[in-house]
Amino acid sequence: MKFHPVRSALFFQRLLSSPLHIRAIHTSLPPSSPPSVRIFRRLAAPVSSFFLFYGASQRAHPWITQIATSTTINSLGDLNAQLLFPASPDAEYDYTRTGRMALTGTLLAIPVNAWYTRISYCFMTLPNKLAIFLRVGLSQAIFTPIFLVAFFGVQGTLESKSLGEIKEKITITGPRAWRDGLVLWPAVSTVNFALVPIEYRALVGGAASLGWNTWLSYLNSKNKRSVEVQEVVAGAPVVMEVAAA
Repeated sequence: MKFHPVRSALFFQRLLSSPLHIRAIHTSLPPSSPPSVRIFRRLAAPVSSFFLFYGASQRAHPWITQIATSTTINSLGDLNAQLLFPASPDAEYDYTRTGRMALTGTLLAIPVNAWYTRISYCFMTLPNKLAIFLRVGLSQAIFTPIFLVAFFGVQGTLESKSLGEIKEKITITGPRAWRDGLVLWPAVSTVNFALVPIEYRALVGGAASLGWNTWLSYLNSKNKRSVEVQEVVAGAPVVMEVAAA
């Protein structure tokens, strides 16, 4: 029997195009995922990779990771504050102010990490719900006021304010910031202590801190502008009297 290339090619072409062959191929391959699922997996892959990287970094180098997280969050918070709440419509971006916020985040990163790490291991013998309630309550009642005093104190020092001016800023702005924090931080802390593994709590808190630090930066800048306006208004009558004389 002779081999005919043309006839063989026609035979395989008919075989590959036959419904029976197509049906066999479809039954032999595993069913593919819907397009929406494949798109979601592709979009979620970078996010899941980042979470894995962050968790490993937090376990291996907790202080370095916390400093990097806090510095970045504070910088982005001030960036948002300047863009969302500008001092005036034609105000230029203040890079020095962002630098002060970044340095504040760097200095306060370790105390914040130390507090939430220590308190996560407190009340371990109590029922879970009671332990979470005590951790959240103590964080809001003890740590948050201390943090706000440190935050506005560091900001005032970096702004070259006097001790009296720093005290005035803390007295005026601190209580309002603490009251505003009651809207956000008890809920965030409850979710963190109840559901989030300890190596990811700084990341969840950092995400919430992005909005919180935006507000703190705005309050700090607002208080600064209020003092400047009061100084100008207080000096105005003196100028007028000198001009009248």
